[in-house]
Amino acid sequence: MATELKVAWGPRKENVYLGKSTLRMDGAEKASGAAKYTADTNPKDCLVVKLLTFKGGHGKVKSLNLEGATKVPGVKAVYAFVKEGDELNWDGSLVAAVAAERQEQAEDGVREIKFAFDVMEHFVDEDDLATATKLHNEQTAEVLKKYPEEVRKLADADKAKLTDDEKKKLAEYQAAMTAASRIKPLGENTKGDVAAALKTAAVVHKGYYGIATISHMCLEPHGAAARFEGNKLNVNLSTQNVSGTAGQFAGPLGMDQADVTVTCLYVGGGFGSK
Repeated sequence: MATELKVAWGPRKENVYLGKSTLRMDGAEKASGAAKYTADTNPKDCLVVKLLTFKGGHGKVKSLNLEGATKVPGVKAVYAFVKEGDELNWDGSLVAAVAAERQEQAEDGVREIKFAFDVMEHFVDEDDLATATKLHNEQTAEVLKKYPEEVRKLADADKAKLTDDEKKKLAEYQAAMTAASRIKPLGENTKGDVAAALKTAAVVHKGYYGIATISHMCLEPHGAAARFEGNKLNVNLSTQNVSGTAGQFAGPLGMDQADVTVTCLYVGGGFGSK
């Protein structure tokens, strides 16, 4: 016979936390500078990576020359994320990365990269939500029609167990979905009878309001410090999602997610920016 268990809050004065002020557990460390963030991680022989990103709404790579970056003193590696003819789908898309012994050298390397692109058609009219919705739905439907379900399911599979052909198909599908998601409708959330309310209101004012991008003034910048120990990858990452980011490192590297350890001792500000 099941026994009913009744749980109730005790008297307020007996509560340990409810109804009482609690000091931030990490407040003193952050305020005093004792807290160590990802950017403070500096293992021996660590290289600093800086990125070249796309500045535009939609474009196609016209040319990309990394030779100048390779000649900068201190630069140890240069990597291209794209090649001539590739599409860049939004502002901030990754173009190239430069790894160097010092931050200043990596920044110099990025400046030496010769990059040109052709501007492609892009939609940036915030007033025309109907067109944004139409284009988004059409482009997404085209991708889903082109790639069968067995290809789409590869996204949930263990990347380390995929064949080279499966990895190629998955990459093509994900790139196509990325391109289709360049345009996203804002959506609607309606409560009550809006038309009736406007009709019976004493005064109706119509307008369009927006706000520029606002960046948080966080205590720490974004960043990651990664190092291999044998076949294991240890990452110090500026994130609030420690348990959910290992796969983002494992996937591109073709590793088992269990071989990736993500550590974040302190988060220097979040609220959407981490």
